[in-house]
Amino acid sequence: MKKLLVLMTFLCGPSTYSSPALTNLSVDNLLTVFQVNTDLTYTMTSTETDSYYTDKAVQENKYATQEFDPKTQTLEVLDAYVETHNGQIIKVPKTSIYTRPSPVTQIAPQFTNRQVMSIVFPQIVPGSKTYVKWRLTQKTPNPFGFNIMNRLPYDIAVKKVVIKIITPASISIQYMSRGPVKIDKQLGDKEKTLTATVINQKPQLSETDMANPSYFETFFAATSLNTWSQYGNIWNQLLKDKIVVTDQIKKLAAHLTKGQNIEDSKATLYNFVVQKINSLSVPIHALSYDSIPTAQQVLETGYADPRGKAILLTALYKAVNINNQIAVTSSGSDTQFPHPILSAMDNMIIYLNDTAQYADSSSTYESFGVIPNGTSDQLSVLLSDNSMQNKTPAENPTANRYENWSQLLLMPTGSYQGKDDLFFFGNLNGTAREILDDSINPEVKYNAMLAETDTGGAGKITYNNPKDLNTNVVIKGQWISPEVIKMGPSALFLLPEGYDNFPASQFRSAIPEPNRSFPFELGAKTLSWETDLQVPPNYQITQAPVPVSINNVIGSYQSQYHIKGNRLKAKRLLLFKQKIYPPKDYPQLQQLIETMLQDVQSVIRITSHEK
Repeated sequence: MKKLLVLMTFLCGPSTYSSPALTNLSVDNLLTVFQVNTDLTYTMTSTETDSYYTDKAVQENKYATQEFDPKTQTLEVLDAYVETHNGQIIKVPKTSIYTRPSPVTQIAPQFTNRQVMSIVFPQIVPGSKTYVKWRLTQKTPNPFGFNIMNRLPYDIAVKKVVIKIITPASISIQYMSRGPVKIDKQLGDKEKTLTATVINQKPQLSETDMANPSYFETFFAATSLNTWSQYGNIWNQLLKDKIVVTDQIKKLAAHLTKGQNIEDSKATLYNFVVQKINSLSVPIHALSYDSIPTAQQVLETGYADPRGKAILLTALYKAVNINNQIAVTSSGSDTQFPHPILSAMDNMIIYLNDTAQYADSSSTYESFGVIPNGTSDQLSVLLSDNSMQNKTPAENPTANRYENWSQLLLMPTGSYQGKDDLFFFGNLNGTAREILDDSINPEVKYNAMLAETDTGGAGKITYNNPKDLNTNVVIKGQWISPEVIKMGPSALFLLPEGYDNFPASQFRSAIPEPNRSFPFELGAKTLSWETDLQVPPNYQITQAPVPVSINNVIGSYQSQYHIKGNRLKAKRLLLFKQKIYPPKDYPQLQQLIETMLQDVQSVIRITSHEK
């Protein structure tokens, strides 16, 4: 039996707000009622009253918006007005209500027809209140049944939010929540009601390196599905007739992999889909289920959303007898839900059964077998007639590495000649390739970074082809700084940064937040710097930083320094053990970063032989 999907946010207004403005706007009252039918179609009625306290709130929240799919849903504005500070009611005229393609439809109009209805509120000033009442009707059942996720943005003041789901007594609804959500259940002879209430949530500021808000925001979710296996089985049915190995696909796969072993064939076919099929970066839960392309259609058009790229790659693999499954997962949101939540799963990738390995066909810059930061350590569902719940691998800090090899020559004038070789490994390649493949000249970017260092300077860089997914990124740079060191009988200075994708200075922002409320995300990785400094021959190095070593729950940092005449060799290594850390671990992060910063800010002294 076909079922339906509802995706909705708590706020009918814009989905993003400026977090520092903690008293700009408040949601005074939001009541959303779902009247669910036996076939899991439904009518949603939502009323919301918001208060505006500042000009900033007025400028950023002039609109109320609601998405809908005109193929399967109807949306109406039942009432909308502004109440001024003196109680005057100003109705929103029909001419101030607009319907336009949603952002996803603008990106991928061939795969969805979702629309956005927008209300432009008249004459809002600080002290005003806005009121809107929507009615959304699901006309046809959705394949995945009744499924909603309601998040309360952490940076918005909320006085009262109520979500009520009324169903026939025979319908089973699973629910989940986080935060101060009060649940009430009432069972009658013919109907049952599930009510979720949140009262007086205070807004909070954003924090440096905070994890995706889906990992900590207050939410209430409900679904008619019991297990992730059910969810996978539905996707499997939707995709089954799309994965057809046509003669053209069979010939293409054979041509691309001619003379290759299985492992090389896996990478070759992956590279073809990633590089030859243009990506439409849209979440799969926002796309129409009647617009899923076949593998042949993807090949012919040369573009696809994540569904289409996975469909083509699995067909190419099947054409050369590589055992694989499509996997549904997330590209960054929290997926740790006991029951299926559609909005949590926005991506489709490939799972290779013989090596228990994932291939992210939706990516643009990741090498075969490398999982991007957001997709790592996420729930996944392997699609088949008997779909199974699985998990993508956690990030490996020894695989995701960055190495900076630097040669520095301090000239008698006090200027530097520098040479840097930057090496990237694992998923750090993806970000590096994206930087190099940007329309802005990468050399301009790297010289801008160099100009912000203590020494400044400019130079030239060379790098390998960022579209070559089989080769790790290597960037080589040579640069010259102005005369930054005052040379005399002796001189004091810090070890220059030079060209560096991970300069120590970028970690300073992690220090000034002693009291954190949210998890923070660093990404598991190892960063190392090896520097060979040579000073003029009439000088010797008489003082160098003292080696340090620290190891805690966050990771580790070590440094070593060796002096030989007018040369100093320095080795520094910083390791982050895991992707996301709880707030309680933040003092350990501060300790680690402070140790590193104190080390890199330790001075070097040189003394002249000449009297």
